[in-house]
Amino acid sequence: MKKLFFALALAPSLVFAQLPTKEPAKAPAKPAASAASSSGPLATVNGVAISRQRLEAVVKQQVARGATDNEQLRAQVREALINNELLVQEANRSGVAKKARSASSNSSPPTEMICG
Repeated sequence: MKKLFFALALAPSLVFAQLPTKEPAKAPAKPAASAASSSGPLATVNGVAISRQRLEAVVKQQVARGATDNEQLRAQVREALINNELLVQEANRSGVAKKARSASSNSSPPTEMICG
């Protein structure tokens, strides 16, 4: 839950910076074996699976905001989720996540992720 809170707290400010780039910061994320398949993870980032349900939830949010549900939107959301997981892992590794949790313990968590 704390990891999700941190990821959602970072998402609004960092997702916009990450979406326009075509190449991810690192290349440890690999798409699932069959991208069109609805079973299995969407991607695996350093051993951590990103579920397709997360992709669908963010796409649903974007469509509710007026975006068109197409392959371009899904690719952007997929890249944003992968980049976000990389950021969470690096924040945890470097100890930034612990500092952010203690600094934001009095604030309420964001309720949705904004991308593109």
